[in-house]
Amino acid sequence: VSALLFVPGLPPASIWPPVLVSFAPLYLAIERQTPGRSLLIGWVSGTLATFAGFFWLVETLRKFGELPLPAAVAVLALLSAYNGARLGLACWLSGRAAARGWPEAPAFALAFLTSELLYPLVFPWYIATAADHALPLLQPAELGGPLAVDLLLLVPSLVAGGALRSLRAGRRPSAPLLVLGL
Repeated sequence: VSALLFVPGLPPASIWPPVLVSFAPLYLAIERQTPGRSLLIGWVSGTLATFAGFFWLVETLRKFGELPLPAAVAVLALLSAYNGARLGLACWLSGRAAARGWPEAPAFALAFLTSELLYPLVFPWYIATAADHALPLLQPAELGGPLAVDLLLLVPSLVAGGALRSLRAGRRPSAPLLVLGL
């Protein structure tokens, strides 16, 4: 579900509003999971998002790489699996932090930003790419680069996920937290 919500935000569609809550399903999915299971969930989500979001690479590989369609799809699948591991790493780090008693939302955000900063990509990109048509959302990049935009895009997802967790537990979501998300 996270991949389905995130992919429309990527060019060429650049429909960015769903990106604001796209990581809430992933955040909920790794709740109370082992770090290893969190890694798998994040890797699958990241792989699907990369494959769907960068499917245009198939035609590029066919045209400029002169690859047949099955080979171009295979190259994209391998690239997607590798890039998807970045989100898997974020979820693993988040799971380890949560297992050690860290607050889950800050741990998820920190793990996510750490993976975006440190994971080597063949084809580098940030979730900030999804805000390319939302200029007000890009303004924090002047101060903190794409990671500042990533954090801005993550906060509503974490708030939505936290609110859903509260509702599932029979509690009212925190009003100040909801205001933060908005």
